[in-house]
Amino acid sequence: MGEWNAFLSDYNAIALESPEIYDERAVDGKKMTQQLADDTQALIVAWDGVETPAGTATAHGLARDAIRETQSGFIELSIYFSNIVQYGVAFDEDLQAGTSRLNRASLIWAEAKAAAILAN
Repeated sequence: MGEWNAFLSDYNAIALESPEIYDERAVDGKKMTQQLADDTQALIVAWDGVETPAGTATAHGLARDAIRETQSGFIELSIYFSNIVQYGVAFDEDLQAGTSRLNRASLIWAEAKAAAILAN
């Protein structure tokens, strides 16, 4: 996630200064978000294989929901970057959808953490 945050910070900084670099960096964004979505799928598969005690089932389920929402956010952002790469156009609704999902994922993670604390 740190690599993603660093990329996003750099990407936003060059948006107004150098549009040609902005488009080139969209290729990197597309690759990164696709890879993060794939990595998240592998995490989901592994997470589903974890057996949890009944007392932590709620926290485990919420964490799974957060992982899925994170994956969906990266898929939405991949679509955003794909459109820039393919059409040279950024569709704000794709960016907003991806960002919204990542923000929602962070809220679900907080719920999962609270549920885990309460379970112990």
